[in-house]
Amino acid sequence: MVHLEIERRFLIDARGEKPWRRLGKAHHITQYYLEASDIHLEDCTLFIQGRRVVTLTENEMNVWHQHHPWTVRLRCLDGDWILTCKSRRDHISAYELEWDLNEIERKWDVDLATYPHIIKTRYVVYTNDGMWEVDEFESQLAGLVLAEIELDDVNTNVDLPSWVGQEITGLDGWSNKSLAQTLSMIK
Repeated sequence: MVHLEIERRFLIDARGEKPWRRLGKAHHITQYYLEASDIHLEDCTLFIQGRRVVTLTENEMNVWHQHHPWTVRLRCLDGDWILTCKSRRDHISAYELEWDLNEIERKWDVDLATYPHIIKTRYVVYTNDGMWEVDEFESQLAGLVLAEIELDDVNTNVDLPSWVGQEITGLDGWSNKSLAQTLSMIK
């Protein structure tokens, strides 16, 4: 799947009530961030650590070649594996290529423990403005709660729920990849 992802991100003060827990469905997520040197594209096949992972469509190939650099994330969402490649367009949007690896025969064995990663519980909450994803981080990031909403247009106005705090859209230090890299440096 190829699309332009537009999202706004916010901090949440989770010291009080946590209404997203009763309003949303919970998902357990572990996200691994792979090194650019571990990924390469040969013809129309994407490889991780030299192992074939997925064959790109012509549309995906065009997007891949038009946008750089790519951040590569391997996500385990409730036991299902999803490979996502993102290339930032600006502070609020990114191009995204995504594949469900459960539908693809996996013939590779990557040692994920060597990669920066985060663990979180995600609550999916629907409001009049759309779908909010509220992430409660675990492990060394326990206590950190972030929320994001995906938008159809950069100029979309959003009525913020009362539990949403300071906006951090576009601040690189708050990206999941940056958080994972910071954690890997302090281990």
